[in-house]
Amino acid sequence: MPISIGAILGSTTFDMLARVLLVFVLWTS
Repeated sequence: MPISIGAILGSTTFDMLARVLLVFVLWTS
């Protein structure tokens, strides 16, 4: 994804959590 979620919301912390969540979902699927 060219633009990260953190860039849209202006929150790098949220972006980091979103990436971890995405990896977790992909890992457990």
